[in-house]
Amino acid sequence: MKSGFLARSLSVARKDWQVECRSLAGLSSTGLFALVTLASLSIAVGPYAVGPDVLAALLWIVLLFAGFAGLAQSFAREYDSHTAPHLKLLAGPHEVLLGKGLLNLWLLVLVECGVVPLFLVLMEPKLPHPWVLIATLALADIGFVACATLLGAIVAQARSRGALFAGLALPVLIPLMLSAIGGTKAAFGAQPDAVTHLLTLSSFDAVLMGAAVLLIEPVWNE
Repeated sequence: MKSGFLARSLSVARKDWQVECRSLAGLSSTGLFALVTLASLSIAVGPYAVGPDVLAALLWIVLLFAGFAGLAQSFAREYDSHTAPHLKLLAGPHEVLLGKGLLNLWLLVLVECGVVPLFLVLMEPKLPHPWVLIATLALADIGFVACATLLGAIVAQARSRGALFAGLALPVLIPLMLSAIGGTKAAFGAQPDAVTHLLTLSSFDAVLMGAAVLLIEPVWNE
């Protein structure tokens, strides 16, 4: 791998992206789960008049559980393919964390580019503040990915890692999701103040990224 922290991190992300392009495991599981959940919600909620508060919560339910389906696989793939020892020799724990976090962020953004517009078409919420929705998605994605990448490393060698990942991530992400739902409500016109929610999301992002940076070294080198 190339020398330099950023170069090695990008090399990790590029390597994982090439693997993802061959298997499409993370993207397909995340995208299909989101589409199936969205279709189910559309059928269930369609006949009823649903307010923006409920629609904001439904959007983040779709995105949260879609992320659970696909974002925990990057570290597990290293152990399943027996490439983890080789990767440990080529890159440090923080470089691996950043590289895999960039890949997870890219996968999540790709899924959202398809799911969020489809949600807006099917559910038809009012969207007087689209830039608030974009800012909410961006900030929530960063915290979500920081948490998912770290917890993916923690549970990578566990047998029931899918269930364990969801069980660990959900309590950590509840405050982040509440703020994300609040920001989405503001984007849908249900709340007047979006700044508070965006600042709260930024604070959670800082905490989750700081925790990931502090904990990744003992987790990756164990």
